[in-house]
Amino acid sequence: MRFLSKTEARYPVKASFVYFFIAGIIILIGFLGSLLFERLKIPDVLVLLGIGVLLGPVLNLFDPKSLMKFAEYFGSLALMITLFEGGMDRTDLP
Repeated sequence: MRFLSKTEARYPVKASFVYFFIAGIIILIGFLGSLLFERLKIPDVLVLLGIGVLLGPVLNLFDPKSLMKFAEYFGSLALMITLFEGGMDRTDLP
């Protein structure tokens, strides 16, 4: 039998709820950002690159060495998404 810690007894929130809540917030921010980018007529890539630079080298919130093991996978995923979106935006196809 497992006993609850003081934190778990005080805040009985399941970890899965927290993960879904964070994912929902990220999706909501992405949706609102998309609306903002459409309205302001600026490319969303510029803002996303700026946020990445701000979170990485400027504020040092992420250690580059800890992210290196995932870099190959993220690079491949980014390439696939970029090629997919580029193909979907083509209007000169028969």
